[in-house]
Amino acid sequence: MLLGIVGIGKTVVVVVVVVVVVVVVVVVVVVVVYSSSKVVVIIVVIVVVAVVVVVVVVVVVVVVVVREQKGLSF
Repeated sequence: MLLGIVGIGKTVVVVVVVVVVVVVVVVVVVVVVYSSSKVVVIIVVIVVVAVVVVVVVVVVVVVVVVREQKGLSF
């Protein structure tokens, strides 16, 4: 049971990270390809980086909180 919970935790983190990376790559590529404006590219890159940072922080916080509550180490 404990191993199952830990495994699920790791799986969720991995899935979230992979999804975020894929979305970031797709968005950046699309913007760079379709936008002739450097300003738009810069803005989108900044926004994407900000979103990634927020998502990573949230995932880390959730993992830490769950670990504290369950008494498990991920």
